[in-house]
Amino acid sequence: MGQDIVAPVNTVIAEDNGLIIEEFEVGANATAAKMLPGNWVIFDATQGDVKEAGAAATGVIGLLMEKPNGALTDTYAVGDVCRVITGGNGKVLVRRAANAGAINPGDSLVTAADGQTAKHAVGAMGAQGDVVAIGAQVTADSTAVANIVATFHRSVLPKAAS
Repeated sequence: MGQDIVAPVNTVIAEDNGLIIEEFEVGANATAAKMLPGNWVIFDATQGDVKEAGAAATGVIGLLMEKPNGALTDTYAVGDVCRVITGGNGKVLVRRAANAGAINPGDSLVTAADGQTAKHAVGAMGAQGDVVAIGAQVTADSTAVANIVATFHRSVLPKAAS
């Protein structure tokens, strides 16, 4: 039997197989309490600035990392420089939203409100935004926000017909 994935305690990176990390400034429209490591970000109004992604976000830039020498609970303030995983391969710690569904290895994940992560619903391609990660561990549904390990995977889905 294979070994279970071990969730990191001081970083969002569980396995780095060439992850790409870039720096951005936290934009004026970001909500500081939602700018937590493990949350997804999108561009803000000013070029090069980011803010937390909303539910079913498209154009997701990447996953917020922890501050240098910071904890997974430390938030970024407006104007801070933040590190964001924007591409590459590896396993990362994502913040799964409460009641986001049971997640199994191979399940597609999308953004939920406040930059968090949810399971992609069956038959809803395009209606739930970009696929941002793939489940990497078995996780039961929960009524609380929880950190889970997922494989970093950004994929732009077609938008729903309008």
